[in-house]
Amino acid sequence: MHLFRFIQLILSLALLSGCFQTKLDAPPGREVRILSREEPAEFKKEYKNWYLFYGMIPVWTTQPEEIIRKENLIEVRAQTMDTVADAIITLTSSLLPVLVFPQHVIVEGNREPTVAGRKMDGVVHMSAGPVAAGSGILSFQGRDYEYDIKGLSIADAGVSSLAVDGAVYNLKSVNDFNGVYHGVKASIKVGGGAEAIALKNDRGVLIVLTGSQQDLKFSFPLGVTIQLKH
Repeated sequence: MHLFRFIQLILSLALLSGCFQTKLDAPPGREVRILSREEPAEFKKEYKNWYLFYGMIPVWTTQPEEIIRKENLIEVRAQTMDTVADAIITLTSSLLPVLVFPQHVIVEGNREPTVAGRKMDGVVHMSAGPVAAGSGILSFQGRDYEYDIKGLSIADAGVSSLAVDGAVYNLKSVNDFNGVYHGVKASIKVGGGAEAIALKNDRGVLIVLTGSQQDLKFSFPLGVTIQLKH
């Protein structure tokens, strides 16, 4: 009996990480972007999944997909980690007939942004030609800053040039304006038959461009890179 307990304890130490499976899948029909470690996240949830027998038998588990759906996240990252509490629980359960393995899970992300009732931090003018590049002007805290644009294509717009204006949100420092912007879904209401496109960089800066459907008929398959001129 003592030998069995000893073997069980050794196995619990050797297989402390278990055979857990936490999958970062998007809910069916949903497009979700993976956040890098450096990008800000407004939502965070920490929880534990519970398994028996080295993680082979799930008892009480929640996959990130369920949280993405429930919280309506459009950007997400997830990680698992071993905590001291998890180790204590596993080692203590080695004295019982059944080994219990907890897994600590952290899910972070951002919901669909909304600009209703929010104060804009700046305004932008953006122009581009037939090549995948352009330029613009950012008006921020009483100053104008010129910037270069890369990755913007108007090949499908049926025009030779593009000029649009927009608003900037979540801009705390002018240097945060630099970066690679990706299109995001956003709750934006515009009037007069205008449409809107929202772009967001890895620092959380949000650019909302407004115009006619023809004005906004551009593409950025690899993202739009914006770099302030010096």
